[in-house]
Amino acid sequence: MSFRFRRAEPADLTAILALDRTYSPVYAEKDSYARLLDDKGLLLIAEDRGGLSAFAALHWVLDEATLLNLVVAPVARGEGVAKELLCIAIKHLRGASMRRILLEVRESNTAARRLYASFGFREDGRREGYYPGQEHADREAAILMSKTLDSQDTAL
Repeated sequence: MSFRFRRAEPADLTAILALDRTYSPVYAEKDSYARLLDDKGLLLIAEDRGGLSAFAALHWVLDEATLLNLVVAPVARGEGVAKELLCIAIKHLRGASMRRILLEVRESNTAARRLYASFGFREDGRREGYYPGQEHADREAAILMSKTLDSQDTAL
């Protein structure tokens, strides 16, 4: 698959929300994503011929950013789209003088945890029972991860 990566625009919000609600266990409201279109947030999308394939949502306060969501449609998984979105996001954050990026990830999402670890994210802790259970399972822990952003980083 060939993807085109770009910053989201207001016209993309409906497709972002649809992808989020279809494939993300905990989704945001349209207004939450709309707020990321200003200078305190970043909403990146990956498109292919079929439309929106993935997105990454981030916001920041002072010099610390949070990855709020990274969602990839199943048809695009395994194609490197999440890795590319994360790479673009980190480069943008460095350019905006961010010093640290935080995230939380569902404990069972081993693919995402491996991706984040490959970028140098470290596990900082966990929130027990944070995520709703999937398919009649009990609630699940969120793994807290962070990464210090510096210009010497070789993880990209």
